Amino acid sequence: MLHLRIMNFPRDRQTVTGVLSISLLLLALFPSPSAASSLTLEWDSNPEADLAGYKVYYGTQSRDYGFVTDVGKVTQYMIGGLTAETRYYLALTAYDFSGNESDFSAEVSAVTGPGGSPTPISIGGDGGGCFIATAAYGSYLNPYVKILREFRDEFLLSNSLGRKFVHFYYQYSPRMANLIEKYAFSRFLTRQALLPVIGMSSLSLKTTTPQKLFLLPLFLVLIFATALRSYRRQT
Repeated sequence: MLHLRIMNFPRDRQTVTGVLSISLLLLALFPSPSAASSLTLEWDSNPEADLAGYKVYYGTQSRDYGFVTDVGKVTQYMIGGLTAETRYYLALTAYDFSGNESDFSAEVSAVTGPGGSPTPISIGGDGGGCFIATAAYGSYLNPYVKILREFRDEFLLSNSLGRKFVHFYYQYSPRMANLIEKYAFSRFLTRQALLPVIGMSSLSLKTTTPQKLFLLPLFLVLIFATALRSYRRQT
């Protein structure tokens, strides 16, 4: 024979037990969402006198931004309430007091952390990002990536031919970067291939104009040799 034993707790203990039971039931029925994450953006100020502010566009699809925030005339902003461990794509625009809005900056991307501390991401003055180097080194803020950005700003964005190259790079490099960052081995190979380019870029940034004119042909030969070596490895 089965006996049902009734536990006759004092009234206070019955109340506590009831509250705990209800709490456990609610947790089972409505599990708490995963901790939200955030991104902290920084960018260089636009020097135009009629600048009124900036807008930050972001989403989980490249060039398809589901969210936009008018952040005003600041150069740093934190986006909260993001899904943890998710890649977000971001772009920046500037607008003037008449409401005229600039084109999108070049797109940057970052993966949010597991929650808690915000993930930093920087948008340069031109708004661009070195996608392949960022994928290889794991961070837009990596010192080697910074060297490449500085080289781009000083040597490529300062002339029409260089700007065309940068535009071409921004158009096609995100797809390559997505493939590179998936595998540790591809990231390693890309880092090795980028080392000569980073070295020449660093020398170019720290030399005088006559020295730069001397280094430029060597730099072009080095780029060609690196591309040829990569092509031969693939074939």
